[in-house]
Amino acid sequence: MTSYRAGVIGLGRMGWLYDASIPYPPSVRDEVGAPTDLPPLRDRPDPLPTEHPGKEGLPSSYAGALRLHPQTELVAGCDPSEERLAAFGQHYGVKALYTDYRELLTKERLDLVAIASHAAMRPDATALAVESGAKAIMTEKPMARTLAEADRMVEVCAQAGVPLACGAISVNHPAFVQAKKLLTDGTLGTILSMETSRVMAQHNPWIYLIDSPAEWVVGVTGDVDSVRNNGEFDGAGLIQFASGLKGLLRPGAPRVRITGDRGELLLDWRRFQLWLDTDGPAGTERVEMPFPEPQMPGEWSILYGVDDVIHCREQGGEPRVSGRRVREAMEIQIGLRESHRAGNVKVKLPLPDRSLGMVYEWFR
Repeated sequence: MTSYRAGVIGLGRMGWLYDASIPYPPSVRDEVGAPTDLPPLRDRPDPLPTEHPGKEGLPSSYAGALRLHPQTELVAGCDPSEERLAAFGQHYGVKALYTDYRELLTKERLDLVAIASHAAMRPDATALAVESGAKAIMTEKPMARTLAEADRMVEVCAQAGVPLACGAISVNHPAFVQAKKLLTDGTLGTILSMETSRVMAQHNPWIYLIDSPAEWVVGVTGDVDSVRNNGEFDGAGLIQFASGLKGLLRPGAPRVRITGDRGELLLDWRRFQLWLDTDGPAGTERVEMPFPEPQMPGEWSILYGVDDVIHCREQGGEPRVSGRRVREAMEIQIGLRESHRAGNVKVKLPLPDRSLGMVYEWFR
């Protein structure tokens, strides 16, 4: 079994403190991006992999997952806060500690790099990680600020054959593999429609399931501030996919509902539900059936994301939350916003202006 030397860039909430601190920190930076005081930490490090009951729940940070995964060795960390950096090193017994990610990448030559910093530095850090020999890269969400930045990340990794996964989100869980199988093996019959309540490129569960690029979108929203400020679109809309499928974006809809002529698949935030057409005394009825295991557990660990990128590195394929897919979700969300801005017109994708992007919350 191959072992991978791993490191984390950005030791904030998702990089490390999500698991290590008491209480869970909503953020570890102030409004101008400066490090805050180090929050209180748990008395002991994370349990060893042999002590951990499974992959549900903790760990939720990149550092915790990379320490616990049987194929990764957490050997390095980077953060501008020397106080946080020293505490991280003591917590995990890590000696290779850096305040400059460029120095970390060029000196340590890591196999697997987790980039949990602010979105602004992820494109440069991704490119340098590839240049420095990384075999797999994971980034926190959002992937990037603009389509041009996302393009760069996708292209540099694709050219080097480096799997790129963007986001510690539910799609990493293998239940999504089962759900996609139901869509592709004919269990639901011909897929007729997809309905969702939000696009949310930061945590999009349906772009992997549909896995078809969008050709055009139409959007409308009452949140004029998000349009004016180039924020994340939240409203209603229509999405035309290249496969011929149409997606309906409707406030109040389930997180995802995919309907076929022989069944239906629904996802809320916590679990999948499956309905199939069944012949009975009263004729054909659509009946809820058990979703094939594994089911979503309600909580999930980023260990599944580490599993996925390592599998792609060793066996080929594309991570479920690949940079390509996340970029597609990002482009759909921006396209919907630009449709509303232009008077709810049809906007063709891909967008020619790659400088378009989204302004995120200050701590992202």
